[in-house]
Amino acid sequence: MMDVDPVTAWRADMAWYLGIAVASGLAFGLGQGLVAGLLAGTSMLVFALALALGRRRIDAIRAVGGAGDERNRALYMRSLSVAGGVLGLVVTGWYLVSVARGEPDGTLLALTVLFAGVFVGAGVVSSWRG
Repeated sequence: MMDVDPVTAWRADMAWYLGIAVASGLAFGLGQGLVAGLLAGTSMLVFALALALGRRRIDAIRAVGGAGDERNRALYMRSLSVAGGVLGLVVTGWYLVSVARGEPDGTLLALTVLFAGVFVGAGVVSSWRG
Protein backbone atom coordinates (compact mmCIF):
# COMPACT_ATOMS: atom_id res chain seq x y z
CA MET A 1 0.00 0.00 0.00
CA MET A 2 1.27 3.48 -0.87
CA ASP A 3 2.09 6.03 1.80
CA VAL A 4 -0.52 8.76 1.94
CA ASP A 5 0.61 12.30 2.63
CA PRO A 6 -1.52 13.55 5.56
CA VAL A 7 -2.08 16.99 4.01
CA THR A 8 -3.14 15.53 0.66
CA ALA A 9 -5.43 13.05 2.42
CA TRP A 10 -6.92 15.84 4.54
CA ARG A 11 -7.64 17.97 1.45
CA ALA A 12 -9.21 15.05 -0.40
CA ASP A 13 -11.35 14.17 2.61
CA MET A 14 -12.45 17.79 3.01
CA ALA A 15 -13.45 17.93 -0.65
CA TRP A 16 -15.64 14.85 -0.15
CA TYR A 17 -17.09 16.19 3.11
CA LEU A 18 -17.93 19.54 1.54
CA GLY A 19 -19.45 17.82 -1.48
CA ILE A 20 -21.64 15.71 0.78
CA ALA A 21 -22.68 18.82 2.75
CA VAL A 22 -23.68 20.62 -0.46
CA ALA A 23 -25.48 17.56 -1.88
CA SER A 24 -27.37 17.07 1.41
CA GLY A 25 -28.38 20.71 1.52
CA LEU A 26 -29.57 20.63 -2.08
CA ALA A 27 -31.47 17.35 -1.72
CA PHE A 28 -33.27 18.44 1.44
CA GLY A 29 -33.81 21.93 0.04
CA LEU A 30 -35.43 20.59 -3.11
CA GLY A 31 -37.47 17.93 -1.35
CA GLN A 32 -38.34 19.54 1.98
CA GLY A 33 -37.88 23.28 1.52
CA LEU A 34 -35.26 25.95 2.10
CA VAL A 35 -35.11 25.65 5.90
CA ALA A 36 -34.60 21.88 5.79
CA GLY A 37 -31.92 22.32 3.13
CA LEU A 38 -30.05 24.88 5.21
CA LEU A 39 -30.30 22.71 8.34
CA ALA A 40 -29.09 19.59 6.52
CA GLY A 41 -26.23 21.38 4.78
CA THR A 42 -25.16 23.14 7.97
CA SER A 43 -25.33 19.94 10.01
CA MET A 44 -23.13 18.11 7.52
CA LEU A 45 -20.71 21.04 7.40
CA VAL A 46 -20.38 21.03 11.21
CA PHE A 47 -19.81 17.26 11.13
CA ALA A 48 -17.15 17.70 8.41
CA LEU A 49 -15.36 20.34 10.46
CA ALA A 50 -15.46 18.10 13.55
CA LEU A 51 -13.85 15.29 11.55
CA ALA A 52 -11.28 17.59 9.96
CA LEU A 53 -10.23 19.16 13.25
CA GLY A 54 -10.59 16.00 15.34
CA ARG A 55 -8.28 13.88 13.22
CA ARG A 56 -5.30 15.84 14.53
CA ARG A 57 -6.05 15.07 18.18
CA ILE A 58 -8.22 11.94 18.38
CA ASP A 59 -6.80 8.56 17.31
CA ALA A 60 -10.22 7.09 16.51
CA ILE A 61 -11.00 9.86 14.03
CA ARG A 62 -7.51 9.62 12.54
CA ALA A 63 -7.98 5.86 12.07
CA VAL A 64 -11.35 6.34 10.38
CA GLY A 65 -9.69 8.74 7.95
CA GLY A 66 -7.22 6.04 6.89
CA ALA A 67 -4.31 8.43 6.47
CA GLY A 68 -0.98 8.16 8.18
CA ASP A 69 1.15 5.20 9.13
CA GLU A 70 0.48 1.50 8.59
CA ARG A 71 -1.24 1.16 11.96
CA ASN A 72 -3.82 3.81 11.04
CA ARG A 73 -4.39 2.26 7.62
CA ALA A 74 -4.85 -1.20 9.18
CA LEU A 75 -7.34 0.21 11.69
CA TYR A 76 -9.16 1.92 8.85
CA MET A 77 -9.39 -1.32 6.86
CA ARG A 78 -10.69 -3.25 9.88
CA SER A 79 -13.23 -0.54 10.70
CA LEU A 80 -14.41 -0.43 7.10
CA SER A 81 -14.78 -4.20 6.87
CA VAL A 82 -16.76 -4.38 10.13
CA ALA A 83 -19.03 -1.51 9.03
CA GLY A 84 -19.63 -3.16 5.65
CA GLY A 85 -20.34 -6.54 7.22
CA VAL A 86 -22.78 -5.11 9.75
CA LEU A 87 -24.54 -3.08 7.07
CA GLY A 88 -24.82 -6.15 4.85
CA LEU A 89 -26.31 -8.20 7.69
CA VAL A 90 -28.76 -5.45 8.65
CA VAL A 91 -30.03 -4.95 5.10
CA THR A 92 -30.32 -8.70 4.51
CA GLY A 93 -32.10 -9.17 7.85
CA TRP A 94 -34.43 -6.27 7.10
CA TYR A 95 -35.25 -7.81 3.72
CA LEU A 96 -36.00 -11.17 5.35
CA VAL A 97 -38.30 -9.46 7.86
CA SER A 98 -40.16 -7.78 4.98
CA VAL A 99 -40.54 -11.19 3.30
CA ALA A 100 -41.81 -12.77 6.54
CA ARG A 101 -44.38 -9.97 6.84
CA GLY A 102 -45.63 -10.81 3.35
CA GLU A 103 -44.42 -7.53 1.83
CA PRO A 104 -41.05 -8.23 0.18
CA ASP A 105 -39.19 -4.96 -0.39
CA GLY A 106 -37.53 -4.90 -3.82
CA THR A 107 -35.12 -2.14 -2.83
CA LEU A 108 -33.82 -4.18 0.10
CA LEU A 109 -33.47 -7.20 -2.19
CA ALA A 110 -31.45 -5.11 -4.66
CA LEU A 111 -29.21 -3.85 -1.83
CA THR A 112 -28.73 -7.40 -0.52
CA VAL A 113 -27.76 -8.67 -3.98
CA LEU A 114 -25.46 -5.67 -4.47
CA PHE A 115 -23.76 -6.34 -1.13
CA ALA A 116 -23.28 -10.03 -1.99
CA GLY A 117 -21.88 -9.21 -5.43
CA VAL A 118 -19.48 -6.58 -4.11
CA PHE A 119 -18.37 -8.86 -1.28
CA VAL A 120 -17.62 -11.77 -3.61
CA GLY A 121 -16.07 -9.45 -6.21
CA ALA A 122 -13.81 -7.87 -3.61
CA GLY A 123 -12.69 -11.32 -2.51
CA VAL A 124 -11.84 -12.29 -6.08
CA VAL A 125 -9.94 -9.05 -6.76
CA SER A 126 -8.13 -9.25 -3.42
CA SER A 127 -7.00 -12.81 -4.11
CA TRP A 128 -5.60 -11.75 -7.49
CA ARG A 129 -3.71 -8.81 -6.01
CA GLY A 130 -2.28 -10.80 -3.13
